Amino acid sequence: MKSFSPENPILVIGSARSGTTWLAKLIDSHPAILYRHEPDSVTLSGGVPFLPEISDYKNLQSSAKGYFDALLETGSAKASGTAPFFHKTYRSSLGRAALILNIYITRLWERMPLAKPELAVFDFLKKKLRSQIRYMVKSVTSLWRTGLFSYAVPSLRIVHIVRHQCAVVASFLRGNRLGLMDGKAYVASLASTQEFSKYTLDASELLGAPIETQLAASWMLNNQKVNDELHGSPQYLLVKYEDLARNLPSQVTNLFGFLDLEQSAETAAFISALQASTATSPRYFSVLRSPKSALGTWRKELTDLQIARIRDTVIQCRLGQNYFS
Repeated sequence: MKSFSPENPILVIGSARSGTTWLAKLIDSHPAILYRHEPDSVTLSGGVPFLPEISDYKNLQSSAKGYFDALLETGSAKASGTAPFFHKTYRSSLGRAALILNIYITRLWERMPLAKPELAVFDFLKKKLRSQIRYMVKSVTSLWRTGLFSYAVPSLRIVHIVRHQCAVVASFLRGNRLGLMDGKAYVASLASTQEFSKYTLDASELLGAPIETQLAASWMLNNQKVNDELHGSPQYLLVKYEDLARNLPSQVTNLFGFLDLEQSAETAAFISALQASTATSPRYFSVLRSPKSALGTWRKELTDLQIARIRDTVIQCRLGQNYFS
């Protein structure tokens, strides 16, 4: 696929279960946004490692630029098909209906057991308006690549969301019980990085530690690296999930100002729908819930010992100290 370079693309980044999809959908409600949902889980790149070191950025710059451009054009049901589907100025009503139909047909096709070629999901764009589109990628697996992407794509706007580590761990454990998460923290590879040596962590002890300790260490190693590399950059915005949930309209105003997006009627309607939501047991991956509904629920789901293990791990980094001062 021929790569292209749109103006001022957006990257929404954060750990899994931190509200990345919810935040991305708030931005996606703007009629100029074209949203790619976790395309790096579909479009893989052997030339851009998951854990690049800063010393590698110069040599990886060209590969990272090409890979990020490829992510923007990923055509798959997962990357293109996350509800709700908003009105877009670059797509007609008929095009929107065709897109949704295309996504559901592709999902059915992917569930068929027979060997088959992959089906692509088309964007159904008005070609004359393509230059007006703001492309956005959301990822939970490329945290370590964020600094590299920023280096390779200088116009990239990065929105980094962090959530209370206890809430992240509690949500992960709940998903594991439901069979929706794989139950792994993937800390072995992180233990071999230069970043790992900054903390009082022992690799062998961490690999044998309880899952909540491993998840807390992963949260710290990934999120603090992003913040350390990009803190102070005019292209970087750190968003706290709790602030967003408690003050949604004003936080979205600040967010859109950072992204140079005008407030839209579609976004205002989406915010109103979220605030009016009365769903008490929304689906695990649903974004259609009251913003404040998940605040503090971790206190009922984690034991005092689990909370202490999480605190004792993340207190080593600045972002963790913000929650456990």
